[in-house]
Parts: sequence; structure tokens; C-alpha cells
Amino acid sequence: KLQFLYFIEMKLVLGTSSKWRKAILEKELPGLVWKQISPDIDEKAVRDEDAVQLCLKVAEAKADKLEKKMIEWCKEEGDELVLLTADQVVRHGSEIREKPESEEENYRYLRSYTPESPLETCSALVLTHFPTLRRLKSVDIAKVAFNPIPEDTMKAIVAKGDTMQCCGGFTIEDLTEHIHSITGEMSSVQGLPVTLLKTLLKDIGYH
Repeated sequence: KLQFLYFIEMKLVLGTSSKWRKAILEKELPGLVWKQISPDIDEKAVRDEDAVQLCLKVAEAKADKLEKKMIEWCKEEGDELVLLTADQVVRHGSEIREKPESEEENYRYLRSYTPESPLETCSALVLTHFPTLRRLKSVDIAKVAFNPIPEDTMKAIVAKGDTMQCCGGFTIEDLTEHIHSITGEMSSVQGLPVTLLKTLLKDIGYH
């Protein structure tokens, strides 16, 4: 894990409303986040036919939405700030899957995941430095194959409601017993690839 010195005058702002990304950071890099703020954008207004480009564009749109507030905080604090925004989409065959628009679509997603039909999670991270507005961005891709998911498991998962807020209509935590294989980091599947984040933080000068 990265070691952060207390006298560093660079503060990190987490630009997301995702409780899962916040939990990953609290577990893997405790004490890193200075503040959390939701970008509150219309993600459907940002489109691209390529999964990698789509999640990058959405993550950058979130950063753009928060730029004015970040500049205000930077002036108030008199410190350098780094904004972290992120986005994730699932690629399944030729289909890009974002958050399900209905429970029926959620069930369709879950039923399609088999060992022979794996999915890929495309997770974009964007770091923006203030006041310079220097920006670093990258995408990490992980692959997951599930064993066939029982109908009663699907019903229980969908009934919880969390999967309607998750691209691809699943959370990996709900399906650990049904994982056939994972290629890549678990944190990447969860939406915030930690190794990539550490690299970007170092490259932007947060070390």
C-alpha cells in the first residue's frame, strides 16, 4: 500500500456517490479521502459505441461538472487538490451494459452470465489536479465468468435493489459463490482498480 505523509499539502476529493467506491478506498487506502462529493450528471447524455471510450467520457464529464466547486475549494484551502472521478461499464459480447433500466433487464443480464459467456468490466479513472487542471486518465479491464446463477439467487439479489444501481446488473459480493473465474483485480470488478489508482496518484505527484 502507498504510504502518505501527514505533512503533504495535497488533498484528494472523491467525486462519486458510489458507496462501493468509497468502501474500497476506506479499506485499501484509509485516510486518503479529504472530501466526497457527487457529480450528479446525466450519464445517458454521454454516449459512445466503444465501451472503453464511453466510461472514460463519463468519468471526464463528472470531473468537468465538479471543476467550478473544486476551484472554489482550492482557493479556500490554499492547498493543491486532486479530484478522483470514475465510471464503469460492462462489456458482454457486443453489448455495452450500464445500469439496468428495469428489473426485467436486470434478470436478462444475470441469466446471460455463464462460464462460456464471460463479461468484461471496463473501469475508468480520471485524476484532475487543481489549480493546474492537469488531468490523467486510464481504463482497467477485468474479466469475470460466472457459473449459472440459480433463479432464487437472482430473485434475492434483484429484491435488494443494489443491482439496479450497478452496471451489468450485479455486484460481485452477491455472487462470490457462483464465480467461475476472474482475470484481473477484484477491486477493478468492483469499480475502482486500486493498482491503477496508485499509479495515477504517483504520476500526478501524490506520493
